[in-house]
Amino acid sequence: SSFEYNKYEDKTYTPTKLDQQLIPAVLDGQYKLLIITGNAGDGKTAFMRKIEENGLITDLVRHKHKNGARFKINGIPFESNYDGSQDEDEKANNEVLESFFEPFEHIENYSSAAEGRIIAINEGRLVEFLSTSEKYFQLANTIEEYFYKDGHHDLPDGLMIINLNLRSVVAKNDDSPSLFRQQIKTLTHK
Repeated sequence: SSFEYNKYEDKTYTPTKLDQQLIPAVLDGQYKLLIITGNAGDGKTAFMRKIEENGLITDLVRHKHKNGARFKINGIPFESNYDGSQDEDEKANNEVLESFFEPFEHIENYSSAAEGRIIAINEGRLVEFLSTSEKYFQLANTIEEYFYKDGHHDLPDGLMIINLNLRSVVAKNDDSPSLFRQQIKTLTHK
């Protein structure tokens, strides 16, 4: 898949609670590891770009392989990966993930990591990678519990997992229309 910027992304993007609540929390430094799972077309890459393009982000450098970027949040180095299941240039996927998750080797408090990471990845691939590595035993258990309990599992400090497969696009919020209704209005706006 290609992650080229599409000129219609901004015009058709529908802000959600992720934009209104999660982006400010990420920019405030609440999470050092943000994992986003979901189906193709769910908007994972578009959401990650919203973080990267925020005015509070500094030193943004997009990777040549187009599968993410490096940047700083409050002076802390971060890296994004738009598709954690992909190979990159000459690096096989396992190598890509080993290097990506390195700041979280053998730690339990993710807030204490020296660097931050934001990744979109298939949940099966994520569990497979983490459970076959001795370095991420704790993270593998936490993530398996999270998926097994459909998101009803307490996460350690500094870690946030967003499973877009659990999101309802037709449910209404107290004061706003459903995500589906908002998207239809956006797509049909003159």
